[in-house]
Amino acid sequence: MATVQHLSIKPRSYGLGWLMRSIFLLFALACAAGDGFMFLIILRNPAPPSGILLVLIPLTMCLGIFFALASFRYRLTLDQESVTLVGVILTRSLRMHDIKGRRVWTNRNGSYLAIEGKNPGDKRVVVSNYFKVDDEWRNWVATLPDLDDADRNSVMDEITRSAELGGSPEERLANLKNAKTTAVVLSVLAVAAGASLLLFRQRIDVRLFRAIDVFLVALPWIALWMHWRSPLLYSIMGGKKDPRPTLVLLPFVGAFGLLISPLDNLLIAHPMQLAVYGCLLGLLLGYLLYRASSPAMRKTTLPTVPLMIGFVYSLGVARQANMQLDASTPREIQTVVLQMNYSSGKSTTYYLYLPSWERPGTAEKVAVSKRLYQSVSVGDPICVTTHEGALHLAWYTIQTCSTPPRI
Repeated sequence: MATVQHLSIKPRSYGLGWLMRSIFLLFALACAAGDGFMFLIILRNPAPPSGILLVLIPLTMCLGIFFALASFRYRLTLDQESVTLVGVILTRSLRMHDIKGRRVWTNRNGSYLAIEGKNPGDKRVVVSNYFKVDDEWRNWVATLPDLDDADRNSVMDEITRSAELGGSPEERLANLKNAKTTAVVLSVLAVAAGASLLLFRQRIDVRLFRAIDVFLVALPWIALWMHWRSPLLYSIMGGKKDPRPTLVLLPFVGAFGLLISPLDNLLIAHPMQLAVYGCLLGLLLGYLLYRASSPAMRKTTLPTVPLMIGFVYSLGVARQANMQLDASTPREIQTVVLQMNYSSGKSTTYYLYLPSWERPGTAEKVAVSKRLYQSVSVGDPICVTTHEGALHLAWYTIQTCSTPPRI
């Protein structure tokens, strides 16, 4: 691996660009205005201030101070001895002789430069694109070994030398090309399966819906099996320049696709118990996905990402198992609409208030589809179909009494 070149470097310091600095200052001003408004409420109200205000005022004040300091304190420094990132609270620094190289991280917020150290305990310096840097900085960064390229070359070298992949380098590269085609086909099938449930969930035959669910359940394990069987041909969460095709779409689509139900107005009596039933499966899948990630990704990706996929997957599996394997006899209860309302935000949620079928004398607030909400009025009859659940977690569907439940 190439080493860091010790060039003659004049001490340099780089602050945030004007756009990011302006955004931080606007946030600080917004926090100050919010605090002023809350103080005005307290002064005009003779009653003692509420607990919420007593919490919000110092919290907003701290946020305002943080944003104000961030706009001026965030700084990147470079000199002959080290590179340092100064933050509001933390400061990260690497001495020149301890620098191993650079990587590029990419997420939905943009790209980040990660400067890594040679020693296991070294904290990497992660630099965003928000700093106003110059050519001297860019030239210095260009002298650092590209660790993404080094990882790619190392994997390619292993592939071309692996006797398990063929008798010649050409045959091994041909197998890699075939693996890329296989990964693309599987990813397209996975996305098509998830999209079909999302777009046509109420039109698909129930038996076909169940078959697609089985396919979605198998997807994460198919990805893991393919990676374990041929680690030089497939990756789960590879690095930025990993030459192997990634299978990450399979567990991702499998996890979120299982949350789609063929039923509108579906309620689970105790939804958090679904997570309890599936927690071990979720932890196992999350751990295996994390372990199957490339070493570079394990450094740059928090375990929360594969654990999140595992949690969503386990929730979907438990929910579908509770419904699809339910052999109990459905019971229909006819009731009436007591009250109706809706809440608006990024999306609109519609609610019906019905006499509780579990706790007599109380009312159940249930979220329903817009179509059902607009088809009923207060006082109208409505039917609730109850199911015991294969996992003994009761689930319900709500529909007009003239509309039979789908399953």
